[in-house]
Amino acid sequence: MSYQRRSSDVHRRRSHYGSGLTHARYSHEVGVTRIAVVCPVCGRCADARNGAADPHALVISHLAAAWQAAAWQARCQSCMWRAKDLTRAAVIQRPLYFASPYHDFWAWNREHLQWLLRVLQRADANTDAYARLRTYVPGHWLAARRSYARIVQRMLES
Repeated sequence: MSYQRRSSDVHRRRSHYGSGLTHARYSHEVGVTRIAVVCPVCGRCADARNGAADPHALVISHLAAAWQAAAWQARCQSCMWRAKDLTRAAVIQRPLYFASPYHDFWAWNREHLQWLLRVLQRADANTDAYARLRTYVPGHWLAARRSYARIVQRMLES
């Protein structure tokens, strides 16, 4: 059995939200149990949560039963929009609330965004709750860390 590298197009598609290129090569995906998406009614922040996952878990692997479960619930923080029994695939099809329209930068939720800022500022982010996601931070974000840190700060201010 020989090793065959996947095309770079597959890497880009699989790594858009979640797994970095290294992990996409091994078909390993990791996500979070809470995602901030754009509300389809008012355009503000809606919170989507995976009800099948452990309530204290922040990170979930594609190997967990909760990964495929239609147990996601979403609700807007500003209006009455609600959605129940969503799959992870349906949730990540919605636009992320913390995504730059001008740059290739995004975060799953506010806490993830704050953690990314600490990573980009080279602060000690190894003991944070999202530290397991460190390997998923794209290399081009780290290479231009000052620029991306400014983007994060603008996102946190708005």
